[in-house]
Amino acid sequence: MREDENTSAKTPADEEKDEIGEILNEVRQRQARESGREPSVKENTAPVQNAPAKAPEQTTKPGQDAHVPQPESQPQPGTVQQNETAPQSAADGQQAYFTVGQPQSDAGEPVRDFAEAREEEDLYPEERPMHSNKKKKIIIICACVVAVAAIAVGLFFGLRAMREPETTAPTVTQTQPVTEAPVLNPLTGEEGYNAAAVGKRPVACVIENSKSARPQWGITTPDMIVEGEVEGGATRMLWFYSDFTALPDQIGPVRSARPSFVEFSELFDAVFVHWGGSHSRENYTGGYETIEADDVDNLDGISSSGAFGRDRSRGGAVEHSGVLYGSKLVDAIESKDYRTDLDKSAYSQFSFRTEPAAVGTDPCNTLTIEISSNCAEDKVLQYDADSARYINTGSYGTQVSFKNVLVLYMDTTYKTVSYKGGTETYVDYDVAGTGSGQYASEGTITTIQWAVEDGKLELLDAQGNALQLNPGDIYLALASANHGGEATTA
Repeated sequence: MREDENTSAKTPADEEKDEIGEILNEVRQRQARESGREPSVKENTAPVQNAPAKAPEQTTKPGQDAHVPQPESQPQPGTVQQNETAPQSAADGQQAYFTVGQPQSDAGEPVRDFAEAREEEDLYPEERPMHSNKKKKIIIICACVVAVAAIAVGLFFGLRAMREPETTAPTVTQTQPVTEAPVLNPLTGEEGYNAAAVGKRPVACVIENSKSARPQWGITTPDMIVEGEVEGGATRMLWFYSDFTALPDQIGPVRSARPSFVEFSELFDAVFVHWGGSHSRENYTGGYETIEADDVDNLDGISSSGAFGRDRSRGGAVEHSGVLYGSKLVDAIESKDYRTDLDKSAYSQFSFRTEPAAVGTDPCNTLTIEISSNCAEDKVLQYDADSARYINTGSYGTQVSFKNVLVLYMDTTYKTVSYKGGTETYVDYDVAGTGSGQYASEGTITTIQWAVEDGKLELLDAQGNALQLNPGDIYLALASANHGGEATTA
């Protein structure tokens, strides 16, 4: 049966309190359901104002158990059942209390009412846990949104990674600037050398020095000039170029090979350049035979006409007109299929200072070199302090200067053989063993030692250490140690 009229005429305050009690009752029942136990029958009281004095009586239909509430007797939402022990009336000014538990029937069994645990979907909307349901829905919705967003982001980047190759951002590091070592000419120790020529073989060209051959074409261009005696008291030179790709357009006059010049070129693993050569006679071994015996890579003006020519602009005998064209040298070497990479085990590498300095304590302003007592002409070199070079003005028909002057004393052998109905005396240098010498540079001079070991020339100071040369070109005179060769200073 439904509640009396006076129970529905509640004040707003009463309705609010009833609603609070109802919510508390629902929370406790829900906690019980979630924990898997029956709602507790212990009394939990909460103050209720204006509660009815007595709960409505329960009625049963015939044939039904007394403890089962009938539909018409079920409390309406928003009402509260009271225990019989509750105060009769709230009109006294006192608070009435109700029992939150399962009411008992007349038979002592619990009477099922709206507060009994039921499936949430069977509850009226007003009976469902309002706050907890809303919070759960909000949490579930947020979780779904986050999950969907995460899946979308994962799919986006996954597909992008499949389409685009993975790139790594370049690592930017600050490093100190690296100063590259200067490229040095191996024959002069000077900077500014062609880097492409590093590790390549030099060339050595035989150049005439008779008065009819002066001034020689290209006399100021070699990295090193070696001069020594040949037959008749005359001298010839061997011009060395470190970079065989950088010869001047024309050098000469190019003359024939002699054994000592061939052997000296071998000390630097050079390609030997000549025009003709002497032949073996009696006890003399000729230039051609030395080339053949030592298997020397060579270019001959007689057979390698592509790189050689004649310059007759000076007149005179034809033998003083042979020249080498520097621009054609590379092709001539390639046509012979010669090795161009340097064999360091066969190369005489000199040592150089980084900066020029005096080489001794003895001054040397004028250096006079007598190659042998058979040579009619001495080499006179004057030191020029302004250029820090030694200048020769009388030996080549033009002024020539050098940074470094070396004099090596070597024993010589004269060999006289029959030649063209008469005789010819050749000179052989003992390009081997050891010997003494002198070194002049920066207006000073010092005594040195030299030695040929394992096919390489070593220059040593007076203490036997590697001689330190000043950077610059070299003039090297082969003075006969046993035939009056000497060098004097003033």
